[in-house]
Amino acid sequence: MKVHLTRSALSTSIHQASLNTLDTRASNREPLLGFLKGQISQVHALPHLHVSVNAGLLKEFEKIRDINHPNLLRVLGACLEGDKKVIITEYCQKGTLQVLLMDASFKLDSVFALCIINDIVRALAYLHKHPIRVHGRLTSEVCMIDSRFSVKVGYYGLPSIYGSIKEVNKSLEVDNIWLAPELAHCPDISTQKGDIYSLAVIMSEILAHDDISTISKSHSASRVTSATRQDDSILSSKVKDSNDMLAMEHLMRECLARDPDKRPSIDRIHGIMHALMLRSNQSGSLVDNLLQRLEKYSSNLERIVDEKVEELRQEKHKSEELLRQMLPTPVADRLKAGLLVEPEFYDCVTIYFSDIVGFTDICSMLEPVHIVKMLNDLYSCFDGIIEHFDVYKVETIGDAYMVVSGLPTRNGNEHARQIARMSLVLLTATSSLEPVNTPTLDRIKIRIGLNSGMDFFFQESIAYI
Repeated sequence: MKVHLTRSALSTSIHQASLNTLDTRASNREPLLGFLKGQISQVHALPHLHVSVNAGLLKEFEKIRDINHPNLLRVLGACLEGDKKVIITEYCQKGTLQVLLMDASFKLDSVFALCIINDIVRALAYLHKHPIRVHGRLTSEVCMIDSRFSVKVGYYGLPSIYGSIKEVNKSLEVDNIWLAPELAHCPDISTQKGDIYSLAVIMSEILAHDDISTISKSHSASRVTSATRQDDSILSSKVKDSNDMLAMEHLMRECLARDPDKRPSIDRIHGIMHALMLRSNQSGSLVDNLLQRLEKYSSNLERIVDEKVEELRQEKHKSEELLRQMLPTPVADRLKAGLLVEPEFYDCVTIYFSDIVGFTDICSMLEPVHIVKMLNDLYSCFDGIIEHFDVYKVETIGDAYMVVSGLPTRNGNEHARQIARMSLVLLTATSSLEPVNTPTLDRIKIRIGLNSGMDFFFQESIAYI
């Protein structure tokens, strides 16, 4: 992919294969990336754009060509020919501010919030003094976050392009919360006071950020509504105790004034932000600020990793317990270690079989739910008893219950004694169970069979000789 802006005209060349993927990637909200002069860039699709490349459009590109502000997303080029029209910008790895605020795992403290807001204010202050004069489409969705957690504001300038795209320009809907009230019925007009109002709405999203982070239009709208009431704080619990955030909330309320003339200018906002940054020791060098941001993000990542490791440990424990229930412990341990379980020959083991007397007749007289409850009560009782003996439950099929002693762990000639003693306890326990809930049936009776002999033990089954 090769895209560039020259001083005389707009020149671009993009592989058709890349353009053919734009519709799908744009609909999935996934960024389409490419390389421009060895640097990763992002390609923004412009769906349903109808614009002709003329002198007016080239003049708009001339205005933004030399913009190189640390908090503005640089436009690197464009392709406005054919069906697939795109704008190429620098790539911000962390996505949009709106997505970041919606991430429940992201913890936003007062210092981080102050830095983010300050970045947006700096970008807006630059634009208001630039020949562009106004942004006009400022939302948390056009504020991009780069790898250093600096904010870069995009979608500025180029009114011929952005103004005609409903997808990009959806913030100009009448019910959109970022649009100033005085512009609700004339969304094609952009003003600096309107930018101030949009900035205040973004500030409300940041200041009210919490762990749940379920930001939506209706949610954000309620925040803005509450922000206009002087006695109703919108600050989240994580920043509520910060004096800087209280001052920021007061500034935000001024910017949300319904009368545009009562909103502060960007210069005054910039001055207030500079004072707050000084007070918070955030006015140091760029490297110092960057290190502080990365340190906070690193701490947040460490916390997330610890939580995920604990979740993994719990899931691993559950899997191991399930494996031990399905297989003998020695076999499960070998499988966990990645070892092969070979068939083993046992000179002598003792096997226990039992079933319920008259089980077929009982089933014909009971509802299925009663049959299930009867078997569950019986086998729950059996499972609790056999834990006290050196035996291994092989399986239960219907009313049949099979237990073995002497494998997979050999116990000499103790297997016969263990199975015999266990059988007596099971027989006694069965006679003490509550009778089936029907007047025509007595207590459950079981019949037991025992046998000792040679045996082959496989991972999947037991072959008794």
